Amino acid sequence: LKDIESMGAEVSYVESCAAADAPDAIRTFASSGYNVIYINSSAFKDSAYEIAPEFPDVTFIINGVGEQGENYVSLETSNAQQGYVQGLLCAVASKDGKVGMINGTEMTPTLDCEAGFYQAVDYVNEQLGKNVEANVTYLGNYTDTSAGYETAMSFIAEGCDVMTTVADNASNSVLQACEEKGVLCVGNGIGQNEVAPTTLIAGVKKDNEPTYQETFKMYLDGTLFEKAKTEVFGVNYGVVGLDGYFDAASCYTDEEKDFIQETMDKIASGEIVVQTMAVNGQQPIDRL
Repeated sequence: LKDIESMGAEVSYVESCAAADAPDAIRTFASSGYNVIYINSSAFKDSAYEIAPEFPDVTFIINGVGEQGENYVSLETSNAQQGYVQGLLCAVASKDGKVGMINGTEMTPTLDCEAGFYQAVDYVNEQLGKNVEANVTYLGNYTDTSAGYETAMSFIAEGCDVMTTVADNASNSVLQACEEKGVLCVGNGIGQNEVAPTTLIAGVKKDNEPTYQETFKMYLDGTLFEKAKTEVFGVNYGVVGLDGYFDAASCYTDEEKDFIQETMDKIASGEIVVQTMAVNGQQPIDRL
């Protein structure tokens, strides 16, 4: 947001807004003279759809796949690419040929991460001649750390030698189980190397800040509504990327690291198109 401010905009925001409070927050901004309002959660999109027609001179930018109207757009910030990078790191690292992903609830962002995860494992198998099996399961929530820990232990007992997760507050419990068992893992976010200092290979971060900068530029030059129809914000804009390699990345050879980077470059260029769960079309048959 500071970059937008540097372009001459007056910036204000609300942190930790509950879904029930979103309509009032949106209306307050819209009636206070703000020209652009960012809705930074797909959980608030229905409120934005309802309120936007009341303020036709305000542009509403919704972070998440959804509808486009006269004065609102929805941005595709690629959860599928996030899951793809997680799957890429896991599959390349796997020696025993079985990797696992433990997620929170079956909602669009995590389902898209799942779709990307499976696509990446398939790609690694095809390109590197491996036969890695991918397994995904859901906890049903994002807060049950006991369930996260026990599910990870179960995956490990069943032979998964690399694990990853998209479970918010429960994610650390998955990584903790990996650390205790000496099993390699890939994080989802930043700063998780403190949880698994000897087994965390890397963190896969999703940073929405670049979407603010790029879409505000599009708003200023009048291309926002046209570009939002097709633009995917992912590896190409630095929305999806690595939180660096950690000590456990010694599991990779230099050639494997080059392969990972080359694959991410192909995603950024569009040579590799990562599909969402809706486009991918079917639930993977080996999902747990």
